[in-house]
Amino acid sequence: MRTHTQAPTWADRFLADLARHGYVAKAARTAGISCSVVTRRCRTNPAFAADVAEAMGDPPAEAREISYPHS
Repeated sequence: MRTHTQAPTWADRFLADLARHGYVAKAARTAGISCSVVTRRCRTNPAFAADVAEAMGDPPAEAREISYPHS
C-alpha cells in the first residue's frame, strides 16, 4: 500500500517562516500570498489566528522593535 504525504500548504509555509524570524510580510512572501490573505484568514479562522500568535511568540532580537520609555 502506498503512503500519501500531503504537501505543505501556504499556511504551513507561512507559519514555519513566521516562527523562524517573526516578520509577517516576509513570511507571507515566502508562502506566496499577500498580507491581506493572512489578515482575512485570521479574522475568519480563530484556530489559524491562534497559530499565528503562537508562531510570533517571542520574535528573534533582530525582529523586535526598540521602544523607549516615555518621559
